[in-house]
Amino acid sequence: ILCENYEFEECFKADDDEAPDHYNCNVTAVRISPCPDYPCKVKRGRKAVVELDFTPLIDVESVENDVYWASPEGDLEWQGLYKNACTNTECPLKNGVSQSYTYSVDIDKKVPTRSYDIKWGLKNGDQIKCCALIKIVIKK
Repeated sequence: ILCENYEFEECFKADDDEAPDHYNCNVTAVRISPCPDYPCKVKRGRKAVVELDFTPLIDVESVENDVYWASPEGDLEWQGLYKNACTNTECPLKNGVSQSYTYSVDIDKKVPTRSYDIKWGLKNGDQIKCCALIKIVIKK
């Protein structure tokens, strides 16, 4: 079951005056499966599929997965994800060309059960960054 219009916030919009210079990409939609409702509830030991639609505002040869838990103490990198995002989307990225990204992630049985704010994105050093803030709940 796929939530077609999953609620999300962009970490920054590319045209936001407060955005760092390398936020030159806009996330336009997020889909998470299996998540028919908001917030997404995923059981430990199961798989979730995250899809992002985005539009880069510059040409970039390659991108990396950039996923963090936005914890009150500061952003903590989500361990165990592979870096090369070109296996999840078409590379190179072209200025103004909308595209989709798909990542199938295994939720480790050791992940604590709780609600998480996740910053899910793509980056290439300081050249480009796309980022969507999504809420998920990990259950037993």
